[in-house]
Amino acid sequence: MRNLFVFLFVLCFTYGHANNEAKPDSNLLQTYYKIEDGQLLLRWNPANPYLWLEGRKNGYLIEKYRYPADGGRPVLVSTSTETILPWPANNWLSETSTETRRNAHILFHYDQMHPDSIEQDLPIAEYGEAGRLNVFHRLSNYIMNADFGAVELAGLGIRDGELEPNAKYLYVVKLASNPNEINASVKVDMSSYQAPITPKLQAEFLSSRVELQWRTYEFRDFYYGYFLERSEDGVNFELVNETPFVNVYDTTTQEALKSFYYTDSLAQNDKTYWYRLRGADYLGGVSEKYTEVSGMGYEEIPHSPMIREAIQTDSNYAIIKWKFPEAFEARVKEFQIFHSDSLDGIFSPVVEGINPTEREVAVRMRYNTNAYRVVLVPYGGPKKASFPALVMAWDEEPPAMPIGFTGTIDSLGIVRLAWDPNTEEDLDGYKVYKSYFKEEEFSGITSKPIQVTNFVDTVDMVVGNEWVYYTIQAVDERNNRSDFTQILELKKKDMYPPVEPHIHKVDKSTGQIEIHWYNSSSPDVESHRLFRKVLGEEESWTMIKEYGLEDNVESYVDTNVVRKKVYAYTLVAIDDDGLESEPAQAATAKVMDYGLRDAIEVTEVNLMEDQKQVEIKWNYPLNASEFWVYKGSDKERTSLMKVVSAEEMELIDQNLQKGRTYHYYLKAFFEDGSFSPFTEKIEVQLDD
Repeated sequence: MRNLFVFLFVLCFTYGHANNEAKPDSNLLQTYYKIEDGQLLLRWNPANPYLWLEGRKNGYLIEKYRYPADGGRPVLVSTSTETILPWPANNWLSETSTETRRNAHILFHYDQMHPDSIEQDLPIAEYGEAGRLNVFHRLSNYIMNADFGAVELAGLGIRDGELEPNAKYLYVVKLASNPNEINASVKVDMSSYQAPITPKLQAEFLSSRVELQWRTYEFRDFYYGYFLERSEDGVNFELVNETPFVNVYDTTTQEALKSFYYTDSLAQNDKTYWYRLRGADYLGGVSEKYTEVSGMGYEEIPHSPMIREAIQTDSNYAIIKWKFPEAFEARVKEFQIFHSDSLDGIFSPVVEGINPTEREVAVRMRYNTNAYRVVLVPYGGPKKASFPALVMAWDEEPPAMPIGFTGTIDSLGIVRLAWDPNTEEDLDGYKVYKSYFKEEEFSGITSKPIQVTNFVDTVDMVVGNEWVYYTIQAVDERNNRSDFTQILELKKKDMYPPVEPHIHKVDKSTGQIEIHWYNSSSPDVESHRLFRKVLGEEESWTMIKEYGLEDNVESYVDTNVVRKKVYAYTLVAIDDDGLESEPAQAATAKVMDYGLRDAIEVTEVNLMEDQKQVEIKWNYPLNASEFWVYKGSDKERTSLMKVVSAEEMELIDQNLQKGRTYHYYLKAFFEDGSFSPFTEKIEVQLDD
């Protein structure tokens, strides 16, 4: 019994651990079911030892529901009339009981074992009471996987033969000690039920053996183990294993451990063998479905081909010669030539299907440096390759210059170049060159030849030159280079508008207004546009003239004017990308009217010497807009001192000095541009 415990405990430890991980809720029962010969086989497993003990003691209740054909909530069909309890221990066995049934009986009714026997097999100091209970719980569940009759005897499963072909059922399992709580439920659809598939069986046939493997991780809910069958004729199969193969490691995160591996010996090479894989379910059955592979072992060839000579020719072909024992030709399916651009590069096949009797072949060289291997392909077993041999290509002719070279620059500074592909077989690619100055040397911007016929570059749209220049050339595998393409000139899209023009002078005379301005200082300006509107009459501006850069104009005489109207003028600059500057600060003007108005009458001149100031008052009956006061002295020229509003009609000048003589003139101005004559000189003198 000790050996049974040790073996089975190791075998099913991970099985039990996996189920607990899959359904960590300790209140649940794990369920399995299948339809077999028109009957439902339903099994439930307590998720932990204490739930197992409770079920052994108090039993279970089963409720069966049926879903209406037209949908809706399921309707109760039947309920267990009696509590489902384990059979008494003395009713389990008979003279025909199998070893599996006997072991299940011992483990399930462990409490009837002699204490000395339990202590011998499961020492309390090593396992403890909880450990012992865990062993009996897991082992009894595992043993009953192979015998559904033992499941029924343990009160952990039922058979139901009262099923209709297209009906849908719901089975509810409850602990009898808590009939108000559902511990497990299973939905069964008779119309769509299908037995689960089995994992794909994979095989690698080698010399005198075959290495088999299949995935178990994804099938744990259906099968706890697997049976492997073997046949020498593809018809009659025999079991390879009497007990199921169980993967005790497929609960780990390591992908390799989620498969089961088995190596079987082959009695004879060059003979076909067949293998079938079936699953062992949790309901005492073996799957009818299976997966199958076949193949044969082989006698490994002890020799590899050996290149004895690799000759360079001026026609760009390499002549490869090798040797291989004739005695093994019958086992050779073919020779192949593999090619790479270096001795340590990645080799790929370039010539296949070479007759086993051949020892020489001509291969077109693709690269400047060519490495070759001769590969033996046997009828069975791995390929065998020679050591590589190096051959240099013969080529002095450069590729053609690329054509169709075009490009664009977008507003983000992304440059997209494209060109037509070359047709040379030994073309290695293209090199792209760039410069910001057309007449200076170009720099390569591709570290090695590129194989595509397009290239994406970036340029700074804020700083740097306005133009960017590109050219390309083709390069072959011998590093022969084509002529450069014609230089491609690409203009960067302007991101900023030009500087606005500046109106610096307006001349008014009778019947015309003359505008003077400075053109925009931006170098990419192509034109200037002059606009006008009549203040108080027009809301929008009207363009009256456009000047190209070649016109070099910075003034305009407007003769289409009317007396007493006020005109406003502005300009904008347009650059070569169509960007428009801010408008120049507007200037206003009105046609001059030289008719003089009445003179100003000065009414008071009060000199206050002690305060060093003078007060001048006047009277003017007309509706002037403003008064201009001019001032001069015996030491200063007369100039405009101040503009006084029409309402004030007085001036106080506090900026006087003793011992100086000052004089003043006044002049009235009107909205229509007319004005009065100057007053007579107003003179004041301050004593020292």
